[in-house]
Amino acid sequence: MPAILECTECTQQQQFRFETLQPYKPDGSVDKIRKKIDKQKIVSQIISVRESFLHDKKKEITAYDLRHDQAAYLELAKFRFPLPEAYEEVKKTINDYTKAQLETHLGERMHVLLRTTRYRIKDGHFYPEDGGEPFIATIRRGRDFCRIHSNPIDHAREDAEVSNFEEIEADLCHPDAKAGAIRLSLSPYGERRTVVINGRLEEMHTRYTHNFYDVFVLKERINEDGQTERYVETYRYSSGLSKQQTAYKASALDSRFFRLHDVEDSASYLRMPITIDPDTTRVGETQLRTPDDIHRYFHTGHDYMSKEDFQIILRECQPFIHRYLEVLSNDPANTELQTRTFKAVLNKAEEVKEYLDYGKARGVKLVYAHSPHIASWDDIDRLGNKDVPFRPTGCGPSGSKSTNGSFSPFMSASVGENLTAPFSVGVFGKVAEDDMGPLTFQCTCGAWHTREPGKLIPVCTRCGARMCT
Repeated sequence: MPAILECTECTQQQQFRFETLQPYKPDGSVDKIRKKIDKQKIVSQIISVRESFLHDKKKEITAYDLRHDQAAYLELAKFRFPLPEAYEEVKKTINDYTKAQLETHLGERMHVLLRTTRYRIKDGHFYPEDGGEPFIATIRRGRDFCRIHSNPIDHAREDAEVSNFEEIEADLCHPDAKAGAIRLSLSPYGERRTVVINGRLEEMHTRYTHNFYDVFVLKERINEDGQTERYVETYRYSSGLSKQQTAYKASALDSRFFRLHDVEDSASYLRMPITIDPDTTRVGETQLRTPDDIHRYFHTGHDYMSKEDFQIILRECQPFIHRYLEVLSNDPANTELQTRTFKAVLNKAEEVKEYLDYGKARGVKLVYAHSPHIASWDDIDRLGNKDVPFRPTGCGPSGSKSTNGSFSPFMSASVGENLTAPFSVGVFGKVAEDDMGPLTFQCTCGAWHTREPGKLIPVCTRCGARMCT
């Protein structure tokens, strides 16, 4: 007799029938479906735990919180023996995710180029290289989604991001725009305010904790048909400047920023993209021809690092990152060991930076020997028992001073577009619908869930209610 899995949708009372024939089909398709359901169960549970952790966290937002990692891996460990195959698949995914968080945090400590993105130009719009809709449509949909679901403190910023992208797109897609034209978009971190809600004072925190700027450059290339086509390349840099320092630097490029020297409102910065002509724009004796020229100008007198040097740091930190992931996977309850290993990662980055700076000061290029795949425990102890040098980052302080002299976990910051610490409102525009309903939805208990297109979440991981979205 066919087996039937009944699920109830949160918004529409329907039944979803999942029929399987016994014995299993020769191609193993039913087995594959069951593995996918197992994997989705683990992922949903981890997402729920992370969301609960972030919702309950009321302390100061700093740069990286180890408890965020620990909560995810503790939840993952529950499935190690009951669902071993799904556990291994999800562990690889979560390891890749955590590795990206760590590498981004290192980049924000060093203030480097975070990523490069290309857009095709078609019909007056920017399109992602991998196809799909114009990116402005994604941003608008994200803004509209957040108008319903997000904190009101961010609404003005989200509106400003839409108008910012519209203006840059119109400028660089114009037929008269010159190849090499540059637009600069400043995106400082959001705000926190105390407001009255239902007669009580409550502190509202922005979800936009990153501090960065994007440089848009109009370029040309020869396509497969031998025709010249235009595209836009964007360069995202981590910023180590306060809002006041950003306004001061920007005012030399655009006089509108003079009035922002004492303004904390991040939307005011986003509303005003800056036009830079690589042939004529100068600040003193410095001509701003390239994105790296702009990054150097903004960080004149401030510590920052070239992408070439940062790649060396990333390479040398990989053995320590691998050890950190191993500790999280094998001993997720061991907070002390996780903290020591994480400190070793940061201190290894500082050690390599000092080594590179030493060589530059003497006019020589120093080269590291081949690194092992995973750091030794002697190196973990050597570097993990030292204080981490304090560095302000766009997401808050990182290092010993951020905890009044004692090291404690830091808050996570992600380079990828992620719902808990987004760079752009566009990440919420990617949350769409399929034939089964919305990809992101809320259970009656208040828990939010995000599912993959074409896949279902059978039950709410918080309250156990049955669902089919």
